[in-house]
Amino acid sequence: MSVDFFKNCCKTTSSSLGFGLYDEPHPAKEPAYIVETNDKKWGAEVKNSSGESIEFYAVDHCVEFPLVNGRMMKRCDGLLKKNRKLVFVELKSSMRDGSKWLKEGIEQLIVSIELFKQQHQNQKYELKEAYVCNNQKPRFNLGHAQKIEEFKDRSGGLILRPKYLIEL
Repeated sequence: MSVDFFKNCCKTTSSSLGFGLYDEPHPAKEPAYIVETNDKKWGAEVKNSSGESIEFYAVDHCVEFPLVNGRMMKRCDGLLKKNRKLVFVELKSSMRDGSKWLKEGIEQLIVSIELFKQQHQNQKYELKEAYVCNNQKPRFNLGHAQKIEEFKDRSGGLILRPKYLIEL
């Protein structure tokens, strides 16, 4: 099954110096998208220091993934594209104690990254990082260092950034 991560119907674009990404609260039925106003709604903040056009491609609720054992695979909320650079993003909004939200986000990113690499192995994209953004816990917890190392190993070298601010 061919999976198209770059569907035009899943794309929103901005060249603003700062904007947000928004995903409906659970149980979401719509894809995530770029929001340039109302920062209280943002699941993540994106800083675009160059002012170049950045595309956000929704993945969850927009890109059809293959079924595994008759069930829909978990997937990340989307990916940001600036020129040839791609950043995978999972948006969370959780005050839960511990790091269950981070573990869930990591799994969603890994599934999406693995499938993306299979589908786009002949195309030259710069894949360096992935974000799990939690607007309820925007600061990085140093206790996540082991999860970050494990993610790097599992994702083929991508750096995990568990924080609210994405700088491109």
